[in-house]
Amino acid sequence: MAHEIRFAPTPGLLHVIVQGAFDYAESRRILAELAAAGVKHPATPILVDTRDASALLSATEVYHLASELADAGVSTSTRLAIVNAPRPDFDRASFLEEIGKHRGLQLRHFFELDAAVAWLTT
Repeated sequence: MAHEIRFAPTPGLLHVIVQGAFDYAESRRILAELAAAGVKHPATPILVDTRDASALLSATEVYHLASELADAGVSTSTRLAIVNAPRPDFDRASFLEEIGKHRGLQLRHFFELDAAVAWLTT
């Protein structure tokens, strides 16, 4: 599993790219790095691209990740978009969006990168 977190000055967002298989422990490490990046770029929209990744997460683990987003610096005023490929089984990004919304987060998942960037930058 590989990942990269970088600030993209144009269009002005934190861009997280995840590739390969990742589990709950790796997801928490990414959140910790995202929190550190968020300190340097507060209230910056976040784009998480998991189209080339596969999550090895249970529904319970996804639920806990949604709860931990606030600890990673994702506030109710920060937009977070997840771009993933359509999944024939349990769509973790969709479930994360649902739980995040119940926690007051501005979190949406998309299948197209352009749509995610448009939502983040409007």
